[in-house]
Amino acid sequence: LIQSTRPAGLVPTPHTLAYAGRFYKGLRWPAALFEAMAKQATYTLHLYGSSWGKAETNVVEHAKMPQKQLFAELHGNELLVFIDNDKGIQTSGKIYELLAFGKPLLFIKGLRYENSFFTCYPKFWRCTEEFA
Repeated sequence: LIQSTRPAGLVPTPHTLAYAGRFYKGLRWPAALFEAMAKQATYTLHLYGSSWGKAETNVVEHAKMPQKQLFAELHGNELLVFIDNDKGIQTSGKIYELLAFGKPLLFIKGLRYENSFFTCYPKFWRCTEEFA
C-alpha cells in the first residue's frame, strides 16, 4: 500500500520533515524537536494529525486526511520523523510503516534512553541536548 501511493516521478521537496500521529504529554512529547526547529531556518516540519498549538514559522500543520492521501503526502517529504515512547521498551508498529517508505528516518527517543532496547545496537547514536 505504501509504495502504491507514491506519485510517479515524485521528487521529495528538499529540506522537509514530516511527522504523522498524535502527541501525548509524558509519553510521546515533541518539545525537544520543536526546540531544535526553532534554532534553525533550513528545514520545515509538516505535522499530520497533530497540533503543536504554537505558531512556528517553519512548522506547517495539516488537517486530518484519509490514509492513502497521508501516505502520498509523506512521500513528498525528504525525511520522516518518529518519536518513540518515553517510557518502557515498547516501540510502536508505526516504525515499520515508516521504514517501508525507504526514506531517512529521524528517530527521537525520550530521556529514558538507558532502558531502550536500542542500547544493544553498536551503530545507534544518541543525540543529546549538547548537540542541539
